[in-house]
Amino acid sequence: MIVDCASCPMRGVRCDDCVVTVLSELRVGEYDFEDPDTAPEPRGLALDAAERLAVGSFVAAGLLSAGAARLLRAERLDGAGQVAVSW
Repeated sequence: MIVDCASCPMRGVRCDDCVVTVLSELRVGEYDFEDPDTAPEPRGLALDAAERLAVGSFVAAGLLSAGAARLLRAERLDGAGQVAVSW
């Protein structure tokens, strides 16, 4: 699992109670994921069924907005043989 605040879909929304932010003391910017003019452009691979199920759980729990979820894409990491989910 890769934790990266720069690609976190809750960046600027739930940072106050995020353990990653607390541990790293990072300052993060904000996006309005519901506004197409400020949300980042989706890039990468479409999510597979397991990833969509996990993202749906985050949306249902209120940890991720539906707008941010629509922007999520999978990304293959060079040389690591891993896939990360980001926007």
